[in-house]
Amino acid sequence: SITYPISLLVEASEEVRKGNLKVKVNSKISDDNEIYLLVNSFNKMVKQLFDQRNDLVTANEQIDKRRRFIESVLTGVTSAVIGVSADDKIHLPNKAALELFGADASKLIGIKIDKVIPELKNYIKKIKYEKKDIITNQIEIFKKGKKRVLIFRIAKEMDKGIFTGYVITFEDITELIEIERAAAWSDIAR
Repeated sequence: SITYPISLLVEASEEVRKGNLKVKVNSKISDDNEIYLLVNSFNKMVKQLFDQRNDLVTANEQIDKRRRFIESVLTGVTSAVIGVSADDKIHLPNKAALELFGADASKLIGIKIDKVIPELKNYIKKIKYEKKDIITNQIEIFKKGKKRVLIFRIAKEMDKGIFTGYVITFEDITELIEIERAAAWSDIAR
């Protein structure tokens, strides 16, 4: 009456160790002793583990779907987008950002943003330490010996009142400025 339920518990524990969370100890034990309480507690614990694992699997699937959706959105966006953590390190550049800065993701991820774009240093300080949520401005950068004119927007990310990082978007307006300049010279020439 004592050893048989305990041996069932040992076997069931081994099944749980192997990953089988559908195991249940069935024993005809009277409900007025400690062995019954132990078996009952074990069954409740395994059911709780099974439910929690299912919840985690479902949550992971949802996170994975969201991640794929965000990646597909960012891939289709023509603006350069860079996600930056609270410690100023790049964690998510989209394809347009990689092309704009002439680097692959492995060379950008984990690098401090002011090492890649030093022109943003003062704006990053503003967004972090002032009560601004969004900063929009224009900067000039030099990449591969060419001057590029960019309009950027830094948006602060907050989670439950805690600063978690920011998202920076860039629009390269270099060609637009050159077209406007050519049109102005054309008007002057006329």
